[in-house]
This record gives sequence, structure tokens and C-alpha cells, in this order.
Amino acid sequence: MKLSRVITTIAVAATAGVALLAGPAQATVPYDGKDPIATKCALDSKTVKQNDLGVFLGHNSGTIEIRYSAKCQTVWARIITVKKPASGGALINRFHLGHLTGSESCSNLVFSNQKLHAWTCYTPMLVAAHSSARASGHAVVGGHSFYARTGWYVTA
Repeated sequence: MKLSRVITTIAVAATAGVALLAGPAQATVPYDGKDPIATKCALDSKTVKQNDLGVFLGHNSGTIEIRYSAKCQTVWARIITVKKPASGGALINRFHLGHLTGSESCSNLVFSNQKLHAWTCYTPMLVAAHSSARASGHAVVGGHSFYARTGWYVTA
């Protein structure tokens, strides 16, 4: 009787240990790789980090952003260019304790006629709880290549 209780205690502790090692970011993994618009996570999103791609003909050629949804606890990258790029894309990386734990990208910039009136693509989402994220973007506009990355965005 005592031996079975000890074995049960060990099994429960081992299971709890695995859950603790997985971390909170793993608790909501169903959002990893999902579309922020289709899941409605974009509805409460805001830009938390951004950087300009560079200047072309006296104007900013574009912006790379990290978007964050508090409701979904997710991040994704969005690149915006004012002029149609020959090519371009965005990348977002998620880190936990210094290790890369997720990465998503996009490379098909399309014209967004809604609020932006610009060329844009956004990556699928990554769960952001208890992690840090950084985005980078590149675009070839008017024969010139532009690249930038954001600062780090750290979540609690």
C-alpha cells in the first residue's frame, strides 16, 4: 500500500515537472503558426516594436513591426512598404531563456487597401508568454535593397 502511494507520488511529481519545464508559452501552443486575422487575434493587436527599412527618393521605404495581441498572448511580424517591392518579406523569432523556440516568416507582399494603402505581409503568430521576440524585414524597392530589424519585445 505504501509502495503504490510512493509510486503515484513520483508519477504525479514527474508529470508536474514536465509541465513546469514546458513553461507557460507551451500552454497556448494552438496559436503557434496560426493566422492573426483568421483567429481574430488581430482585433486587439498593437504595434509594440518597429523600425524603418530605410529612405528611398526622400521617403521612408517601409517599416518592420512586431504586432502583439494581449487577448491571444501572441506576436507576429508585419512589413509595410509604400511602393510595390520587387521582393521582400518578414521574419519573427521567439526566444525563451536564450534559446530559439519558434520562427515564422512571410514573403508574399500584397496591396492592403484597408487602413494601410500599402504593400504588406504578416507572418503567422507565435505564442509570446514568458518569452522575447525580434522581427526583421527586407524589401527591394526601385532596385535598392532595404533591411531592418526591430528591438527586442519581452513579455511577462
